[in-house]
Amino acid sequence: MHLFNIPFTIGLTIDDMGWWLCRNDKAIGGPPRLHGTEDPKPVFYNRLFEMGKAAGTRPQGSFIMSEFDDENVCGKPEYNKPLSPIDVTEKGLNWTNHIDGKQKYVLELLKIHNAWFEFGLHGVRHGHFEGGKFYESEWAKRPPRDEKGKFTTAQTQVEPWDEENRTNEVIADCFTALIRQYYTEEELPFPESFAPPHHILYYDKNDKTTGAVLHKRGVKYCNAKISGRVSLESNIPKGGVVDHGMHILDRRSLRGVPFDDAAHTPVAFPRKFPWIETHFRDFWYTENKWAQYLYNINSRRHYMLGKNTEQVHSQYYYNKYAKIINLPGKVIIDTTKIPQKAYDCDLLSSLVLKVPLGPKENITSFTCDGEPHLTGYYKDIYGFGYVTVGSSETMGRLKRGRYVFNYTVSKKPPMIYVDNSMKTYNLYELKNNGPASPGGFNCCLRLKVYGTQTMRVALPNPPSSAYSSDLNSEYLDYNEGFSISD
Repeated sequence: MHLFNIPFTIGLTIDDMGWWLCRNDKAIGGPPRLHGTEDPKPVFYNRLFEMGKAAGTRPQGSFIMSEFDDENVCGKPEYNKPLSPIDVTEKGLNWTNHIDGKQKYVLELLKIHNAWFEFGLHGVRHGHFEGGKFYESEWAKRPPRDEKGKFTTAQTQVEPWDEENRTNEVIADCFTALIRQYYTEEELPFPESFAPPHHILYYDKNDKTTGAVLHKRGVKYCNAKISGRVSLESNIPKGGVVDHGMHILDRRSLRGVPFDDAAHTPVAFPRKFPWIETHFRDFWYTENKWAQYLYNINSRRHYMLGKNTEQVHSQYYYNKYAKIINLPGKVIIDTTKIPQKAYDCDLLSSLVLKVPLGPKENITSFTCDGEPHLTGYYKDIYGFGYVTVGSSETMGRLKRGRYVFNYTVSKKPPMIYVDNSMKTYNLYELKNNGPASPGGFNCCLRLKVYGTQTMRVALPNPPSSAYSSDLNSEYLDYNEGFSISD
C-alpha cells in the first residue's frame, strides 16, 4: 500500500531588499539599513532571482522602496506633516534621493525573472520617524520595553501610530507612488504579499487594522513572527488569522544563520512554521548552497518546498484541517473541517499530495467520481511523487466534503497531466471535455502563471491546435510544450 500525505509546505521570505547602502543612520534619526560594510550590488539581486529557479520555488522578496525613489515622491506634502499624520522618511518635506542605473536595472531584471521571484511589500523606509528619532516598527507602534523585557509605559499592546490609523493609508499610498516609477498598474497594481518590518502590524476587532488597509489594495498574504512576545503584544492568535481578507501566517529564522550576516548557509532543517524568515545579506556569495538547501526540504516525507506564496497558504489549510485515510488502492480525503473563511476569502487552491514511490514506480491513474481530478504530476529526485488535484471551483479548490480517490501504480505516468516539476505556476484544473472530432478530444486547462514559463502537458496524441482565453500563450509544438506568460 502506498501512503499519501498532505505535506507541510514551507516558503521563503527575504526581508530588507531595496536598500542600496549598508550605512547605519539610526544615531541621527535615520534607518539602520543593512548590517556590515559592503553595499548591495545588482549581482546580489540577480543571483537571488536565479536561486529561485534552481530550487524550483518563487521566494517572496520584501522590498523597502525609498532608495528606489527617482522623483522624490517621499518628499511630497501628502506623505509628510502637516498634511499627513507622519513623515514617511527622516527628512520629511526635505527628502531628496538620487538614483543611478542600478535601481532600474534590478527591477527590469525582476520583471524578467518574475516566474522565480516575487516582488513583495515591506515598507517605505522600514521605520517610524518622530522628534528626530527612529522607531523600529513602520506600520504600528510597539509597546516600549527595557533591556530586561519589561514594559516601560502603560502601553502593553501594539497600537496604531495615530487614532484613525491614517498612517497605514499614507505608507501604502506612498509605496504605490514609488512602484509606479517602475511598474504600470497593469504590470503590478500592488504587491499581493506583505512582511511587516520587525513583525509589527496593527490587528484588532475593527476596520482600521493593517489588514483592512492593505487587503483593499490587493494584499492577500502576510507572514510575520506572530507567536511568543509579539503575539502577546499584537493580539494575533497563535498559528495566524485572517484580517479582513489578509491571511497572516507565522514564520521563523533558521538555526545557525546569524541575523543579517553574509556568507552563511543553513544546515539544520527548518522548524515547523509555514515561512522561513531571512534577510537580504544572508544570501550574498552563497546563493547556490541556499538553492540546494531549499530543494532538500523535499527530501523529508511529510514536507514540501512551496512553489509560490499562494500554494504555501493554501496547503496550510489542507495540512491543518483536512483528514487523509490510506487504503489499498484508495485515498480518502475529508475537507469538512476547513474553516469557511478560507473559502470566503479565496485562500484555498488546488490540493497537492505527496507519496513515496519505488525507483520504477509512477502514479498511473488517480480518479474520483466527478470532481476533483488529477491535474499535475511529477516525481522528484528523492523518489517522491506529487499529485495535484484540481477542480472547476474557484482556484481549483476542493469544496467541503469527503472524497474517495482510486489510484493505480505502474511504470507509466498518467495519460493526461501537466508535468509541473520545478515550475512555479498554480494548476487549477485539467479536464477532458470529451470528443472534439472523430478520434479526438477537447482538453481544458486552468492555471495561474507567474512570468514566462514553459509548460509540458502529457496527452494521448499530439494536439492539432491550442487556444488561450486569457494568456499571451505561444503554441510551439507538442514535443516542446507551451510557452506561457502572465
